[in-house]
Amino acid sequence: MPAELAEQIPMVHAACEALGVPILTSERYEADDVIGTLVEKAVAAGFEVVIVTSDKDFFQLVREGIRVFNPRDEGAWYDDTAVKQKFGVEPGQVVDVLALMGDSIDNIRGVPGIGEKGARELITAWGTLDNLIAHAAEIPQRRYRETLLANIASARQSRDLARIRTDVPVPFDPDTLRYRGASRERCFEIFRELGFRGLSNEYAPTASSTPTTYRLVASPEALAALAGRLAAADGLPYGCWRTAKRP
Repeated sequence: MPAELAEQIPMVHAACEALGVPILTSERYEADDVIGTLVEKAVAAGFEVVIVTSDKDFFQLVREGIRVFNPRDEGAWYDDTAVKQKFGVEPGQVVDVLALMGDSIDNIRGVPGIGEKGARELITAWGTLDNLIAHAAEIPQRRYRETLLANIASARQSRDLARIRTDVPVPFDPDTLRYRGASRERCFEIFRELGFRGLSNEYAPTASSTPTTYRLVASPEALAALAGRLAAADGLPYGCWRTAKRP
């Protein structure tokens, strides 16, 4: 992991905790595998599950009781029918398509020369990667036939890498996973420190969230004393004073 990415992980954890989002990790496993395991445990416990992600890899988990919601733009829901319309194959075939086309972001090599369109066509025609490999010599397209025969090991390894694991040793306790709500004070502190102006403003103290004590300054002497205290202060809290016109 690049050092500049590793040093940001504690910040992400702190932000999630401030926002009230539970954090689950497991050593030696990717987040995808943790999510996949929780999905299966939740379904087994009787929950209807929605995976909120824009990552197409999670299409492989979709079935009755499991859907994917892509929050981008106006949002899109994917059940098994929508997965086939979007990706061109059934959810159970997604991992085989990924094994052929590869994924540079996830460092999955795939089979050189077979892109997404070709991978979909091959899996649609032959059903599974194993069946495709068993009949590789019969593939009518010469380019696909030759590259697959030369890269069978890579295809199988890529399938292993693309498959989301569902056996990660993480506990599933619905009560500890419930959204707890954000801490406005902690969110404001973290986002202001990180320079996130939009989020800082969203969680900034308001008149209703900040304890207030009002004192009337009604004489020149009291005003001078207040000015002295303010000049000596390190900083001023939000909404620290109001002015009122003399009737």
